[in-house]
Amino acid sequence: MKSRLHSGRVSLLLVLAFTTLSVAGCPGPTRKPSPAPAPPPTLEMAEFRQLADSLSTEAVKVKGVSNATVILQGWGNRINAIVGLTLLDGLSAARQREVKNEVARRIKESNPRIKRVQVTSDPEIVQRIKEVAKAVADGKPVSEVQPDINSISRSIP
Repeated sequence: MKSRLHSGRVSLLLVLAFTTLSVAGCPGPTRKPSPAPAPPPTLEMAEFRQLADSLSTEAVKVKGVSNATVILQGWGNRINAIVGLTLLDGLSAARQREVKNEVARRIKESNPRIKRVQVTSDPEIVQRIKEVAKAVADGKPVSEVQPDINSISRSIP
């Protein structure tokens, strides 16, 4: 009887061992790794240009603006717009401030991705904005003009 009990335990142990090995030892079907989290939505260069153009058009709609150039920085839903304005001659300082504030308001309201708008009518800064915009439009990588964009941004009060 003892040997029968002993052989039953051995059989049970063998069954448990095989079951454990088969469950733990077999990797099962290979699983594809989880996809990496999607990067924040970004705008392609063509979209950036299109957005900058539409914002420039919006700025020129403000009475007192004769020309506007916009450069953008940022990505996804955190885009900053830097706007260089050429204003009509003869505007008082108070009216110039009103025009710049109106441009900033309209641009910010025109697109929910725009989080910050800096507007200047200083001729030197406007020229720098135009140069950066032209360089990017001509195909220069934004990474190469980023120091200029940062400098322009810091120079606008």
